[in-house]
Amino acid sequence: ASGVPLQRLAVSCGLERGANAKDGGSAPAAETPLSARELAGELWQRFALVRQHGLKPLWQLDGRPMSGDVGAGTARSAVKLLEALRPWAPPGPLQLAGGTNASTAALLGANSGAAGVAFGGVARSLLQPLLQHAEQLGQPLRELPELRQQALDLARKLLTVFGSLRGVVDATVADFCAQPGMGASKYVMLQAALQLAQRHLQEGLQRSDCLSSSLLTRNYLRSRLRRYEREVFLCLFLDNQNRVIAAEELFHGTIDGATVHPRIVVDRALYHNAAALIFAHNHPSGVAEPSQADVGITRRLKNALGLIDIRTLDHFVVGDTEVVSLAERGLM
Repeated sequence: ASGVPLQRLAVSCGLERGANAKDGGSAPAAETPLSARELAGELWQRFALVRQHGLKPLWQLDGRPMSGDVGAGTARSAVKLLEALRPWAPPGPLQLAGGTNASTAALLGANSGAAGVAFGGVARSLLQPLLQHAEQLGQPLRELPELRQQALDLARKLLTVFGSLRGVVDATVADFCAQPGMGASKYVMLQAALQLAQRHLQEGLQRSDCLSSSLLTRNYLRSRLRRYEREVFLCLFLDNQNRVIAAEELFHGTIDGATVHPRIVVDRALYHNAAALIFAHNHPSGVAEPSQADVGITRRLKNALGLIDIRTLDHFVVGDTEVVSLAERGLM
């Protein structure tokens, strides 16, 4: 109907038996989910059917029954489904759909095999004015050709200018607002969506043991520090159950012995009545490899805090795609 040749047929698939039942029935809610191999068996059947009609499939993997930007947990589910299904899946690109959010890209490795990631929350932020206009007209956006075309043009222009979705969200306010159809209100909406995701991760840390929730800790630190263009030194102040009391950015600039003052760290730790600390800072170069200065300042801080019986649990170095733990490297 659109006149655009169909390139691939998107096939949504997840681990819920009811959603994938071959007989059309619904499975009981408590029934054990499909295994990755069982899901792959169903996809091979669908592959044969799709190919009978001369079409090529694109497999859209739903990490959980209900998609949406609801935190790192759903992102992990989506990525785990991709990793488990990849060895058994029939031909066709594997795209993450349900369960994707701000944490997804950080969890995907360089060789994940994902052909793409659908970010509904970011798209909704950018398209909200068009969606509101369509609502005022009393029709869905897809039934309003002019608005629908504006939405498509907007997405294409942003991706062309900034190179990727990440480039869009990392753009400065000046660069973002310089694009046709963009403005301060849309920039604020986009940044608000990112802040909500970051705060969701921090609230998770306030309820969890940071040592047993290492992935959650890394995701929070990456979301908070990765975008800075200069080095920022952050402290997580923990209670005696290793839950986060507060997170503070204490120092900015080159992180070395001249800029990170143990006295200030000790003072803030006492202010929060912290039982333990975790340090983190970013490398704007994108390379998360710890330097000798990183190791040196970590030991100085650990020694200073030890004098007042406050434990130092770890120091994370945040790069572009990786977060390195000095404790895991034996550098504490």
